[in-house]
Amino acid sequence: MNKLYPAVLLATILHSAPSYAGRGINIFIDNSSDGTISVQYKGDTCWYPNDMGHDFNISPDDDVQKYTEIKSSGVCPSQPSRLFFTIRDVKFQIKGTNGDIGSDYKHICTDSSAGFEVATLGQVPSKMKITCDSLSDRGILKIKVKN
Repeated sequence: MNKLYPAVLLATILHSAPSYAGRGINIFIDNSSDGTISVQYKGDTCWYPNDMGHDFNISPDDDVQKYTEIKSSGVCPSQPSRLFFTIRDVKFQIKGTNGDIGSDYKHICTDSSAGFEVATLGQVPSKMKITCDSLSDRGILKIKVKN
């Protein structure tokens, strides 16, 4: 047997294995206030939270970029994909595939090309600006917090 055969076989298996990740989303959070803000992870369903899967703080006049991913509909064919987090008592929901945002949440923005929708529970303060955008290969959510 050729010595390369096992390596070629392994590469073929790995290459043909199904991919379960959905669209990626870069979340940019800009703290333009004079106080530290806390971002709190509140859970997810059918989602890969990645960088958003834990609580973290952002110092005044600092910004962060975090990456997260919707699970593909192949992994969760009937469950909605959702990520929940809080910034300054504003409860966010990013919804991917299936389902709706729920009547308690207020729609903020949608990126239909990346396949996600952003909503908040209650009114967004005037000192917080939220926008959705996209690149060719992933979605972008921008959140700017001011004084």
